[in-house]
Amino acid sequence: MPSFTKELKHKAMKSIWEAASKTIKDSDELVFIGYTLPLADHQFRGHLMNNMREDAVIKIVLAGVDKPIDFSNPDKSSAIYRYRNLFGNRDITEYYCGFSSFITSFLHERQIPARNSFA
Repeated sequence: MPSFTKELKHKAMKSIWEAASKTIKDSDELVFIGYTLPLADHQFRGHLMNNMREDAVIKIVLAGVDKPIDFSNPDKSSAIYRYRNLFGNRDITEYYCGFSSFITSFLHERQIPARNSFA
């Protein structure tokens, strides 16, 4: 559940966040699938922005129902508004096809044979 602060006193949680930091720093592409970037998750936002490479490619994958009616002016309560606000002038690619379609396209694009059906 999103919260304003994450409890990092527990050794396992601290280890997970440290591993996440390293992964984010090393990543040239970040893909957010189904994560709506809740307003309450301030710590994750800060963590992400402090560790993300300036040249990282950003992809946001949401369900079709999350697609804004007006792309140039999405509702301020929408997930894509929160992403655009967080990333500012960074170039982001938005997908409104949901997980299954995105993964199928991703595998096809990279010529990776699919082993399971997501239909």
